[in-house]
Amino acid sequence: MPDQPLPSDLQTVLLEALRAYELARATRLRAEGDARAARRAREEALQAEEAHARQALEAERRAKESVLRAEQERLGRLQAAADAVESAARALLEKAGLAYIAGAPATPTGKPSAPRRADTEAAQAFAEAQTAYADLRVALVTLAQAHLEAGRWEEARRVLQPLLEDTRAPLYAEARDLLAESYYRPALAALEAGQWEAARQGFVEVLKINPTYRDAAALEREAHLRPARTALEAGRYDEARPPLEAWLKAHKDDAEARDLLAESYYRPALAALEAGQWDAARQGFAEALKVNPAYRDAAALEREAHLRPARAALEAGRYDEARPPLEAWLKAHKDDAEARDLLAESHYRQALAALEAGQWEAARQGFAEVLKIHPAYRDAAALEREAYLRPARAALEANHYAEVPAHLEPWWKAHKDDAEARDLLAESHYRPALAAIQAQQWEQVGEALHILRQINPRYRDVAEWTRRYPLLAWLFGRIGEVAIFEHIGDVNSVAFSPDGHLLASGGDDREVKIWEVASGRLLYELRLRIAAVYSVAFSPDGQILAIGYGDGAITLWDVNKGESRQVLIGHSGDHVNCMAFSLDGRLLVSQTSYETIVWDISSGSQVKISPDKIPLLGSNFTLDGRLGAHIIAQKITIYEVASGHVLHTFSGHKDSVNSVAFSPDGRLLASGSNDRTVKIWDVASGRLLHTLRGDMGEVLSVAFSPDGRLLASGSKYSIVKIWGPA
Repeated sequence: MPDQPLPSDLQTVLLEALRAYELARATRLRAEGDARAARRAREEALQAEEAHARQALEAERRAKESVLRAEQERLGRLQAAADAVESAARALLEKAGLAYIAGAPATPTGKPSAPRRADTEAAQAFAEAQTAYADLRVALVTLAQAHLEAGRWEEARRVLQPLLEDTRAPLYAEARDLLAESYYRPALAALEAGQWEAARQGFVEVLKINPTYRDAAALEREAHLRPARTALEAGRYDEARPPLEAWLKAHKDDAEARDLLAESYYRPALAALEAGQWDAARQGFAEALKVNPAYRDAAALEREAHLRPARAALEAGRYDEARPPLEAWLKAHKDDAEARDLLAESHYRQALAALEAGQWEAARQGFAEVLKIHPAYRDAAALEREAYLRPARAALEANHYAEVPAHLEPWWKAHKDDAEARDLLAESHYRPALAAIQAQQWEQVGEALHILRQINPRYRDVAEWTRRYPLLAWLFGRIGEVAIFEHIGDVNSVAFSPDGHLLASGGDDREVKIWEVASGRLLYELRLRIAAVYSVAFSPDGQILAIGYGDGAITLWDVNKGESRQVLIGHSGDHVNCMAFSLDGRLLVSQTSYETIVWDISSGSQVKISPDKIPLLGSNFTLDGRLGAHIIAQKITIYEVASGHVLHTFSGHKDSVNSVAFSPDGRLLASGSNDRTVKIWDVASGRLLHTLRGDMGEVLSVAFSPDGRLLASGSKYSIVKIWGPA
């Protein structure tokens, strides 16, 4: 393809580009050359600077070596001079015949003693020795000063030691101060360099040598206090304390040191308080107060470190958390009313919540704790009471009587004068006791009665129960003498009328006396025969009183008319010791020691019928005829009449038993004995309930009243007694 010329505009563009390229290349080459020149200049400058520095260092080294050599030469000359003086002194002393070196005898002025030879040569030698001795001490002092100036503390101290062996020698004071200075200067340097332990040790050594040397005492103090101040300002409190504590052991009256130490505890305690680190704050303020009991407001802040977290916990309902700091504070500050009330409140609020929730035990414990802390705090006393009485009222209303004593008894034991609590407790026993009475559950009634008497004997109608329900009195009450009647001789028999209004008694005085029980008035005094009366018995309707005599006769007395109806003769002269009417009152069974006769009351004739076939109304049988009592000397057996099966044997009398009587309901048995006692037995359990004693002889007869409330006993020596609830 033939060459074609380029367009003119394209040629122009290419030429411009070529020129631009050449210009850029020239600029780059020029810059590279400048950079190389600058680099060479810098390298040359550095080399010159290094050479200059080496020259300066070399010059400084040579100067130091020159100074050191000069100092060494000076010290060497001083040492040589001192050695020369010492040698001269030794020679002179030896020449004088004296030993004035290393502890030679000295006068009180510290100078060598006078020569012993009076010759001139010796005197001259002595004078020269004195001069040499003084020059030697001066030379040693001068040498020590040179060591001090050169900072060679140990060399200075070694040179000075010979000068300090005798306090009376020349230059002793100067040598002592130079020795002190040998410790003072490095200690001062250590102080300025912050080498606190070295500084302290140095100043201590200074003060051992001279307690008043310059300001060593003040600087020793500074060596303890300065690092403490620095550490305190830097917040390094643990670091501040050791030097202060060490200083204060020997300087307890240094107020600044004491306050610095207190501050080392105060500041972190304050920070801990603001950060809510309560234990750390309490410990810190406590330590500050140990150091200085009046330091700033540490006492108030220590209190705040206990009370502030308690307030916060209390407001947040964290009651268990609120108590420990308050209890700890109050152990040592019992008179702090706010702390006491905060602690009381921590129990009060929790107890109040428990009370409203029906958590009775928690409420009681809480209010009890409140009152231990503050006996008059708010209404805690009333609410503690409510924590006992409220559940008791609820249980009582729900007829849960067994629950009531558990709530009330602890309260009432400590608050006997609380009438409402007493009555609530009484009511909890009263209501079930009434139900037990209706069910004739007498054991349960007796237990309730015993408790009610302890709580409130006058509660409602409790005092009337033993009158309304005689069995209660005999089972659980107190029995005593109700009335006393008298005969002239022994009383062999007693019997109540069926309505209980009358009591008949007969005895060896041949009389039968009929008494009005309620008033004790004697209604009849019957002397119907000239024989002793051995037994009396009322008919079931109370119209007839049968009287058995010692001659075997029986008189039937008409009680209403007050006259004798008839006399039954049939026994063969022996005394009638026992009589009993049949339940319908038509028949009478009488018994002597040898025979038993059944009588028809209407005709007065004997009936041919076996006595064991007749339902009897006798004191040694129960009314229902189910049980009987048999006397064997001092013992009594209780048996079932139908089967003869022995249920119990009562043993308790100390002499023969003369008479027994069942109570109308058959629950009790009374026995009279020659041991001059009447005993009351619980037939069901065989338990001895009462032993009745008094001014009476051997008991010959006993009888219960028809309602079972009273018991009559007749005894030797004319006494009739009526016993009943005391």
